[in-house]
Amino acid sequence: MASGCLSVPKAPEITGASRFQGDVHFTSRWPHQGVDFTGKRVAVIGTGGIAHNHIRDFLATPGVTAVGFADPSAASLAAAARAFPGVPTFTDAETMLLKTRPDIVTICTPNKFHKENTLLALRHGAHVVCEK
Repeated sequence: MASGCLSVPKAPEITGASRFQGDVHFTSRWPHQGVDFTGKRVAVIGTGGIAHNHIRDFLATPGVTAVGFADPSAASLAAAARAFPGVPTFTDAETMLLKTRPDIVTICTPNKFHKENTLLALRHGAHVVCEK
């Protein structure tokens, strides 16, 4: 999981977060040696404008594979499919998570949907990238 704003670390206020066994990274304390994402499977919830930046950045990382895009907007999904051909698309995030079982989910929805989608991805055992 990566969390926090750029200047001050803020631990996520999520019930059960203290039981999380994986690595936790804050943008303000990003490891100087970097983070190895080799073999990680990434899914995206929300495929509007900012999502394309997240997808491009993840796919530019060696060993990362995009496994699914979810968005209730057919037009937004179609644009993502054109930009990143071959990645399965879903109109329902939970269906995508069940079918693709990603290691990492990046939340690219409007802010008001961040919490529900972050918690959904965490319940499915994924690491979450969520800005703001």
